[in-house]
Amino acid sequence: MNTQLMAIVAEGNRQRVYIEPSATHEAAGDVDRPEDVPMGELPKNPRDFKTPNYGMTRWADLFTNRQLVALTTFSDLVAEARARVSPPADHRATPTL
Repeated sequence: MNTQLMAIVAEGNRQRVYIEPSATHEAAGDVDRPEDVPMGELPKNPRDFKTPNYGMTRWADLFTNRQLVALTTFSDLVAEARARVSPPADHRATPTL
């Protein structure tokens, strides 16, 4: 399944404005799939999860490459932030007698 950029949505004067994409916008969306993406299989229950019927059988298939770059970047930043604010386990220990 391919993707095609149809429009850019921008905030206007109390409304959304739709702008025709330029070649620069198209190029911004043309990114490689990150290596570290969730590749687990999707459920095969046809009663409530239809995407495998369209060839999307893995979690990463549900997102564009650009979305996957954003998701993996956010995930990496959360892990980094957690490491910065969470002291090592030995500093959290409470001395007891």
